[in-house]
Amino acid sequence: MKKCDEKEKLAAKAYIELKELRENCDTYERQNIKLQQDLSMALEKLEEITQEAEKYAQELQLNQKHIADLEQKREEFKIQAQETIKQWKARVKKLEKDVDRHKFGSTQMLERNEQLVKDMETIKAQNLTLKGQITKIEAELNDSQMTRNRLEEHFKRNENDLFQVRTVRTSQETEISAL
Repeated sequence: MKKCDEKEKLAAKAYIELKELRENCDTYERQNIKLQQDLSMALEKLEEITQEAEKYAQELQLNQKHIADLEQKREEFKIQAQETIKQWKARVKKLEKDVDRHKFGSTQMLERNEQLVKDMETIKAQNLTLKGQITKIEAELNDSQMTRNRLEEHFKRNENDLFQVRTVRTSQETEISAL
């Protein structure tokens, strides 16, 4: 009879332990499912952040190209302005020599002087136009630079977010593998 009671006690104890093990398995299974869901959400967020970072990187690249194009245009306008000034200086010098060589009458000299004044006004007008174009290009360059700085700042923030998501992901993967 004692053996029977002991066997029943052992069986009851084994049954209780089996029940506890089953409950623990169920708990671990629920935790595993939750961790997998969290991991899936983190992976989706990582994908979104990665796509957004790629988009901003492309915008940044386009802005850098635009800045380079504006710099090139500015340089071209500068060279063109220098060449125009050089040509006009040569022309003015030639006209001055012509005036010195051909001292016709006072009427002819006045006409020549008027032409020189017109030429100088034309030069000034062209110079003002070129300065305006250079100012406009510089403003566009500054705007592009500010946009580039804003995009770089946003890109850095996205990189930080990406790093945090990866850290959470690594932590969750470690927890999952520990289970």
